[in-house]
Amino acid sequence: MTAAIHHREQPASHACVPTCAAIVLSWLGRPAGEEDLRRGWLGSKRGYAIDDAATAVGGSLVRIYPHLPSFHDDLRARLDEPRWLIAYVFSAPMMRLTRALQPAPVSRFGALSREPYGELHAIVLVGADGDGFEYLDPFYPANGQPFRLTDEQIAEIWQGSMVISPPRAG
Repeated sequence: MTAAIHHREQPASHACVPTCAAIVLSWLGRPAGEEDLRRGWLGSKRGYAIDDAATAVGGSLVRIYPHLPSFHDDLRARLDEPRWLIAYVFSAPMMRLTRALQPAPVSRFGALSREPYGELHAIVLVGADGDGFEYLDPFYPANGQPFRLTDEQIAEIWQGSMVISPPRAG
């Protein structure tokens, strides 16, 4: 089963976090709509809190920093368990990396961010190997996903907060 079948495209430009939770719940075999998830969250036009995503998926909210020597190994270990990770990333560098993909995906919402590091975005890390990480990005349609990030790229965009999903049974 490929990760792309669990992808959901966010219904609004600021709804990446609940959409990531819906992606993880689909993978866990507990599908839920973003609209249902958003009803109980304190959202705003700037977005939704990642701690609500932890509650929604029954996971843990943790902080991990890319300057730690174990950063990449810790992410890979979680993904190998198997767990999926909802990660907060900085929007501007994420947008730059996404535009460099071939072919570059196009969002119905336009550009992800116009600010250097002021905006946050959520993605779902779904796999890893020795060369990098695979992720689903709800800002874009499912076509061409999962996308990939190298070790250096993930460290560049990483904000620090992530939700570790429960392990997937079976």
